[in-house]
Amino acid sequence: PVTTNMMGGYEGLDYFKFRDILDFASWDCYPQWHSGDQEAAASEAGFWHDFYRCLKNRPFFLMESTPSMVNWHPYNKPKRPGMDILSSLQAVAHGSDSVQYFQFRKSRGSCEKLHGAVVGHDGTEHTCVFRSVAKTGSILKTIDEVCGTAVKSDVALLLDWENMWALNDAQGYARDPSVKDYFGTLYAYESVLSRMGVNLDVIHPEDDLSSYRLVIAPMLYLTTEKTGRNLISYVNHGGTLLTTYFAGTVDENDLCFLGKTPGRGLHELFGVERRRVLFRRLAFRERRRQQGRRQKKDQEQGEDSFAHRVPLSVRLRSSTTSPRIFTRPPSGQDASKKRTRSSP
Repeated sequence: PVTTNMMGGYEGLDYFKFRDILDFASWDCYPQWHSGDQEAAASEAGFWHDFYRCLKNRPFFLMESTPSMVNWHPYNKPKRPGMDILSSLQAVAHGSDSVQYFQFRKSRGSCEKLHGAVVGHDGTEHTCVFRSVAKTGSILKTIDEVCGTAVKSDVALLLDWENMWALNDAQGYARDPSVKDYFGTLYAYESVLSRMGVNLDVIHPEDDLSSYRLVIAPMLYLTTEKTGRNLISYVNHGGTLLTTYFAGTVDENDLCFLGKTPGRGLHELFGVERRRVLFRRLAFRERRRQQGRRQKKDQEQGEDSFAHRVPLSVRLRSSTTSPRIFTRPPSGQDASKKRTRSSP
């Protein structure tokens, strides 16, 4: 079998191109735990777990994780007690059939000699890291029956590397790609749906959408002809499509659509016409942090946290179809992601 350990949202390679080459997907997962926004770190990891499960439409392998700490963060903090179990079970819940570590034995030299390892320089099993890994392994043995099973999802979140490349290169809104924050926007939707207990598939805009009750297409700046037809067909057959600003701005050659926009027929699908775009110099991730602070304050004051939804426009195409445009995802309620077994 052929696989390779991919690296989350590495921008230099379109991992969708790997689908026909690999027998199964695997990736290296190293969130920055215990520093900064922990919910954002968990959402980012969950998003990529979902992506790699969907890449081959089968369970993936968590090829690398650290049992303690890494060596490239600004401050390399060891995992706190229980964190290895939580992060490992998160991967399994999202569809992983393995929990593997880099590295088993800590090297003596070179740049990774202080990177975390199952067995440290002392060479014994008498460390908290070794005991934590052993405990994780014992827990995984008790849920061995989930291996080979599927995660059932009614919601799809669309990801497109070529869209990201075109959006990052666009000079009209903001030169700095981190301000546009394409990946951060996707992670925010992952966070909202996970808190609501909704399983999520991360797929390409040209993939089959027919099995989903809801399809979310944030910042679909580059819209290919096939993507346009795919979205319109999905809605015409009763699906619900949610998109945001930037949708339908350029074609697959990064050329702006002439006439009414969003292009590829999306202006007719949504019943809206874009006249101008107002862009605030504030990254989506920072807006989400601000929203979280507001929600926490509202909860302390007993106010409704859903009050901070900001719909840009809503258009109903039929009694069974409701394409929508939102400026950001609404807040959800806490709930855990569930992995279900597939039918024999």
